[in-house]
Amino acid sequence: MVRAFQSAKGYEQKARVCRAVELPWGRVALPEMVKLLSDADEDLRKVAAEALGKLRPYERDVEFAALIQDPDPGKRIGAARILLDTFNLDALPLIAPCLHDASLEVRKEVVEQVYGLHWEKGFVLGEWAKEFIPLLRDSDERIRTVAATLLGEEGCRAASPELLACLGDPDPWVREVAAKSLGLQGVQEAAPRLEALLDDPEDRVRRAAAEALGKLGTPRAIPRLLRSMSGSEKDTEVRAAAIVALGALKARDAMGEGRKLLRGPEPTLARAAARLLLDLGDRDSATALADLVRKQDWSTLEFVGSNFPIKGWPELDSALMALLKDGDAEIRNKVLQILWGTRLEQSDADTVRCLSDPDPRVRDHAMWRVENFRIREATPELRKLLQHPHLETRQRAMDTLVALIGKRAGPDLVPLLEDPSPRVRESALYALDKLDRPEDLPGMIRLFEDPDPSVRETA
Repeated sequence: MVRAFQSAKGYEQKARVCRAVELPWGRVALPEMVKLLSDADEDLRKVAAEALGKLRPYERDVEFAALIQDPDPGKRIGAARILLDTFNLDALPLIAPCLHDASLEVRKEVVEQVYGLHWEKGFVLGEWAKEFIPLLRDSDERIRTVAATLLGEEGCRAASPELLACLGDPDPWVREVAAKSLGLQGVQEAAPRLEALLDDPEDRVRRAAAEALGKLGTPRAIPRLLRSMSGSEKDTEVRAAAIVALGALKARDAMGEGRKLLRGPEPTLARAAARLLLDLGDRDSATALADLVRKQDWSTLEFVGSNFPIKGWPELDSALMALLKDGDAEIRNKVLQILWGTRLEQSDADTVRCLSDPDPRVRDHAMWRVENFRIREATPELRKLLQHPHLETRQRAMDTLVALIGKRAGPDLVPLLEDPSPRVRESALYALDKLDRPEDLPGMIRLFEDPDPSVRETA
């Protein structure tokens, strides 16, 4: 393996040898791969670092930690990547110096790696988030942007003064992210600065400022947001953000303009107006809102669904439930998803009816609701689904029936042990095993001799 490294020429050959470390004898090449961390080819340095990370060289963590201080930036980057791949965020104490490295390349690479762990894998930095506060003053706008994003998502209140300063950053991305982060953290002192950002030359910054003001819940921002809601603001998305923010602030002064926009030609503004009027409880707009639901405007549907049932708004509830009878399976499926965690007597009846829907996704969502809300009226329909031609539907029906009526499902499941489909027989075995009924054992034992090997193994 070592000779293979020494004789490899060019990127392709060296990369191929690096990737071979997953073989049992790959570990003997550790020293050679460490050398590649300082190779002139950036891609090869990354390949070597990834290969070393796969080896999980725990016994060499001291050596890799020492490389964090190496004069070669390539080795510092490689060592940080290896330690993060191996120990995840537990490596932060070791790689913290790289966040403040003199080399921009090192800082940028390590900041991106740490944020990747936070964003993709959901790791929480906790107290270590404070290490990112000085990066809000970094010379690189990408580093400042990532730092502001991470500090906002981590809820690091210690970063509030620096984030306030970032509202005046020359880079619009930094201003945008700083505004969002201050809104997430509920920093009331930011309100005057955020109001000023509603006049920023960049659309994305004005939109972020409007959204943040809505989250802060500061009534003093209402007059300025009303201006952004009006035609004086040319960007549709900014106007929509201001409208939603006014709804969150319960600004009744916005109701008249909201009614006009609800019936206007611009769908983005109509959706935002729907949110506003629902927040304000404007019953006079119920008919127009119900029309938006009937037109299957997904943004309005989701908002209505998340508040379903809406007290005192039977028109909206009825319009939403009527879509469960729509001819488009996508719409029926979408409505069931929207109603995922909501129960209403009316929705129970429609859920049972959806068990016989021609679309398997609709049936599956309906069975989930039956199981989750213990809708016992669905039992006869579930028994019918045990004979459904769609295999996954039959399997899901078994599980739902067991969850719904317990041991009483046994007599319905035993005949399925002789079903022509081996997958059905196997699913019936699993379902009956959950019931633990002694009288079912003879039928289950017979499947020790089943012609299908998978069924025999399950039995």
